[in-house]
Amino acid sequence: MRDRPPTVALVVAATAAHFGAPTILGRDRHKSVALARQIAIYICRSYVRPTPSYPELGRWFGGRDHTTAIHAVKNVERRYPELEQAIRAIRSEVSRELGNVIRLSDRKKIAQVMDDGCGECNPSFSIAFAHGGDSPLYVHPVDGP
Repeated sequence: MRDRPPTVALVVAATAAHFGAPTILGRDRHKSVALARQIAIYICRSYVRPTPSYPELGRWFGGRDHTTAIHAVKNVERRYPELEQAIRAIRSEVSRELGNVIRLSDRKKIAQVMDDGCGECNPSFSIAFAHGGDSPLYVHPVDGP
């Protein structure tokens, strides 16, 4: 049983990876990036708990208005049959990643984990911070040497 809910950061990362986009949070209005962003907003609204409000989603996805988030959800719902495979793949990736996520509450703990490495663990981590804040959304081990 999953004890951690999916985060917006995980949904954004999985969606960007699925579509091969470097980011989906910016102001880019290219058709492929806009569709990826709309799908990410839809998945966040339907899968992340607690459910983010439309104004929160708008802010998180490039400082957009809440009506843009509403439009994204309605557009994906309307096109769900053609987008279902991508949505399922992204949700599956988010669920898989939840098993690899270590939640920490502040940078001090991150530094301690990195400094106190057990020698058996990979000391390299990717840290995602919310909008330049001090508290990480998650810390994810990086594959490789």
